[in-house]
Amino acid sequence: MTTVTTALPDADPPAPPPFMELADPDRFRSELETAGSFDIDLVDVTHQSDWADADAAWAAIAESNPLFGPLLEQLPSETATKIRGTFGDLVDGRGDAHLSAGAWIGTGRA
Repeated sequence: MTTVTTALPDADPPAPPPFMELADPDRFRSELETAGSFDIDLVDVTHQSDWADADAAWAAIAESNPLFGPLLEQLPSETATKIRGTFGDLVDGRGDAHLSAGAWIGTGRA
């Protein structure tokens, strides 16, 4: 999202997909409870990836994310190119191609 809002500051940000609501641990716990789980344990897991450069990071993200690739394909080529360039600028500006992604892992009993 940082890349998109930097590349297109005047655009309305896209609505996050519904599953992103589960990024809130309280909401995630509530959904598990509603489904009938108890003795719920949530663990915050962060995956860190390091790539050689922005090009390698972009390729990995575009190829591995089931939402990202199709979204880019729907954009006009000029817009997709601008987003790609902004990603490279942001990564290069940081001086590394280190990215992290987090997720909640939930367990419980029914």
